[in-house]
Amino acid sequence: MFDPHPVLTGFAVILSVALATWCVSLFKRDVSIVDSMWPLFFVVAAVTYAVMLPQRGPRTPWVLALVGIWALRLSGYLTWRNWGEPEDRRYQTIRRHNEPYFALKSLYIVFGLQGTLAWVISLPLLAAIAAPRAMNLLDYAGVALWAFGFGFACCLASAISFSLLPLACASFSACSRAYP
Repeated sequence: MFDPHPVLTGFAVILSVALATWCVSLFKRDVSIVDSMWPLFFVVAAVTYAVMLPQRGPRTPWVLALVGIWALRLSGYLTWRNWGEPEDRRYQTIRRHNEPYFALKSLYIVFGLQGTLAWVISLPLLAAIAAPRAMNLLDYAGVALWAFGFGFACCLASAISFSLLPLACASFSACSRAYP
């Protein structure tokens, strides 16, 4: 029988983290910090699902490790990249179009929306954590694909961050800004 508690608790915890991040954004007057929190929403969701489930499957350590490594790397990179920079122009545009009271509106326009999207996207993590079947060849292929993608993203981020690709076209650079 389906137990809604892990699902709803995951949603509540993600929204709580989004609310706390929103409070920090009010102090900073910069909602761009939500970008650095985006990957951490998935760690919070995965840990919440693992804690809330009465029985976890054999994939749980793999899911927690892979999501955690990915999220910490991406969050660290985004924080480093945005450190000392003004608010991202996407959010400046949203701010301009939602004055007055953008500080309040950003709670649901930016933080609530991203928290809700992260929760919906995180639901397959719940299925993977709860699955009782033993790991099989497809699971190991998934881990290998994750490792390839993670390594590629790390190399690409390093190349862009440390100007190892000085002849990269402007469109490539603009696209890589959102996700290295």
